Amino acid sequence: MTASFNLFLESVVKNKALPFETDADKERVELLAGLRAEIAQSFGDLKNGRVYSVSEVRANLGI
Repeated sequence: MTASFNLFLESVVKNKALPFETDADKERVELLAGLRAEIAQSFGDLKNGRVYSVSEVRANLGI
């Protein structure tokens, strides 16, 4: 048991991470994938001329 635990700790120290995926890791991966998809869609909208004018933005924000 001690040898197994030592191997576990060596792996943590060597990789500076746990040797398995946590829920936080999974959430981070999903969040980043969603953000990348939104950014890609935004660039596509910009490329295809689907943008708001300054007056439309101000009207939507009430400024």
